[in-house]
Amino acid sequence: MPPIRICHVQVLPLMTGAQRAMLEIFRHVDRSRYELHVACQHPGPMSEELERQGVACHFVPSLRRPIAPWHDVRALFALERLFRRQRFDLVHTHTSKPGMLGRWAACRAGVPWVVHHVHGFAFHEFSSPLATRIYRGLERWAGQLCDLVLFANHEEREMAIRERLLPAGKCLTVHNGIDLAPYGPEPRAELRRAFRAQHGIADDELLILFFGRLYEQKQPLILPAIADELLARAGQQRWRLLITGTGPLEARLRVAVAQSRAAGRVSFAGWQAEPHRVFPGADLVVQPSLWEGLPLTLIEAQAAGVPVVASNIKGNREALTGQTGILCDARNPAAYAQALAGLLAQPFERARMGQAAQAWVRQAFDGDVNMRRIAQLYDQHFFGTTAVPSRRAA
Repeated sequence: MPPIRICHVQVLPLMTGAQRAMLEIFRHVDRSRYELHVACQHPGPMSEELERQGVACHFVPSLRRPIAPWHDVRALFALERLFRRQRFDLVHTHTSKPGMLGRWAACRAGVPWVVHHVHGFAFHEFSSPLATRIYRGLERWAGQLCDLVLFANHEEREMAIRERLLPAGKCLTVHNGIDLAPYGPEPRAELRRAFRAQHGIADDELLILFFGRLYEQKQPLILPAIADELLARAGQQRWRLLITGTGPLEARLRVAVAQSRAAGRVSFAGWQAEPHRVFPGADLVVQPSLWEGLPLTLIEAQAAGVPVVASNIKGNREALTGQTGILCDARNPAAYAQALAGLLAQPFERARMGQAAQAWVRQAFDGDVNMRRIAQLYDQHFFGTTAVPSRRAA
């Protein structure tokens, strides 16, 4: 029997959450049974990693993240041509924009099985009422074009069913998971020393880490205000806020940091490609995102035994427990600062939360368990005694 041909559809070739979740799925797919392909806009770090793994990449320059009708129509037809030419058995789309265009193109091309992966809907707590209505309508329509929708968190799956965006029979939650092997206890002290030495952080400085791409979703422009508030609450302590990441808001963020009262406590480290070498260097992680699916940053921080202060939004509420982190009003700098100050002053509480965090991640977010479930769905459909039934348009 020839290999089953699968194409995953992304937009950007970056190594951020949705792309890294896809790579974790690939780690559990039997390559003797499946031939893996990925479609995305252009070459980049993700496609370079895929090429190292022997995964074919197809570039669709018109597939862009912002809504752009002319490019979107071109991307739709380009994807349809790709799917017809390659005769894929399964198309698996990720995130909202490629999810819309990819599902439509796959349906037009007659792809036998279509799966969409929700890593956070395009509408969220901070969307305008008009944007929410439009995106809900689009999701309701696109849901008719696929057979199965995977959700990274329960809250969005339950909302989609409650609001009749999707029938319950099409929906399945599979929490993100990570490879826990690099997060064993043995190398943590060595990694901590190495990371701090690289970035000029003293052993006795308490390091607060922001890790993520610098764009609207992660709300990085609130960080200077958090630092200023923290300076007022914990200025007598030796702490540093290190911002790791790059993105379209970096220039604005650097200006805002330079103008803040806490400018001397904030520094930038650029993009870090190996999270398991970064998080052990931190004492706390702050993540003030406005929307998430199920953020790998919070999972990885906890795997490294680092307590988290994060926004109280969907996804974050399932990534953390009250024993492993603190959730704050998403747009309130004082709330983050108060939580951070409290933990900076309590080393034993940080240690307790860090131990609880490591146990929680091993219980709930082991990639060998969670992402293997998706590989098993493939096996069940293509190699099971009875295939997973098509529920398109149900």
